[in-house]
Amino acid sequence: MIIVEMKGRRSILPVLHVSALLVIGALFSQCEGNRTVQRSTTLAQETVPADSTENDLTFDTAWADSISAVTGIGYGPYFYDPSWPLAYSESGKMLLYYPRDSAATHFAIPGTVRVIDERAFQCNKHLVEIVLPRSVQEIGVCSFYGCEELRDVIIEGPVTSIPWRAFDGCQKLRAVDLPASVHSIGGLSFASCGSLRTFIVRNPEPPHFEFEDDPEDFDTMGAFFDTGLQRCTLYVPEGSVEAYRQALCWKLFKRIQTI
Repeated sequence: MIIVEMKGRRSILPVLHVSALLVIGALFSQCEGNRTVQRSTTLAQETVPADSTENDLTFDTAWADSISAVTGIGYGPYFYDPSWPLAYSESGKMLLYYPRDSAATHFAIPGTVRVIDERAFQCNKHLVEIVLPRSVQEIGVCSFYGCEELRDVIIEGPVTSIPWRAFDGCQKLRAVDLPASVHSIGGLSFASCGSLRTFIVRNPEPPHFEFEDDPEDFDTMGAFFDTGLQRCTLYVPEGSVEAYRQALCWKLFKRIQTI
């Protein structure tokens, strides 16, 4: 794992093949305030983990022509070209990539999709609402990172974790609805979401936060870093209000009410 410091904020990259490390210096480019890590079109080979979440994952050559060779199973789109079209895994169970330059404000995720890949929607500038249907079981790190127009997020499926920086930088995000299946929330997952007003959690037991056991790290790496919660209301199941008021990090919400 490689941790990269960017203006005091840490980003995590997977361990890359030695050929990829030769071009590591070319992998970063700015996207509205240093908020994105782009795909390098000069990357000759990318090695991916053998324990991929989907064994039949393959590349759509229509949008991966700039990569001369891909080895292994699995994929993490840390580097991309904004011109690539919508792409899924061969089985259709994983949404790999949503076009960065798509002007659509809404997108219906097909019912065949089980996984939203890492950074799949990153830095799209037009998407306003996203509904993750009941079929979706997992979302990847930074999956909606920097989607500046995104305002409403509804997760209907049995997602168990909101990962690292999933919605970081969604500046206009105003409402989030998490299912009862969510039991953990990653660092910086809702960082810099200053428009957040409604946060619904349907789990009767407060989900655990990454870094909540280390207050020093939570101050800078917490899920709601740089997101003022003074004007945001947390809605929880009936009978759970007091549990959330006493729970680490959840008590940062000044208003906690019953759904």
